[in-house]
Amino acid sequence: MPHAVRICVSASRRERVRRMMRRLELEDEAHAGRIVDQNDESAQAVMRRHFHIDVRDINEYDVGFNTDRMGVDQCVEKIVAMVRSPQFEETEQSRDKLRDVA
Repeated sequence: MPHAVRICVSASRRERVRRMMRRLELEDEAHAGRIVDQNDESAQAVMRRHFHIDVRDINEYDVGFNTDRMGVDQCVEKIVAMVRSPQFEETEQSRDKLRDVA
């Protein structure tokens, strides 16, 4: 879709394990790591099956954010600015393409 912004929001595995431990109130880092790995594998499978993309390929995205280094609020500000930019405006052609896919 020409008007769709393809965004990768990521964090290091270490940070994602830490967040998972906090979210699930886990003390076992290895267990949290297995959950993170399982989530990654599931997300990759869904994106491959439905959209035919490799989520690890940075070329699939218009922009990427690492939440180890940038807070969520900052990421949202940048994303909103991109979505509102002229290059991602919805056009009649992009609406037609979306209708063709549906």
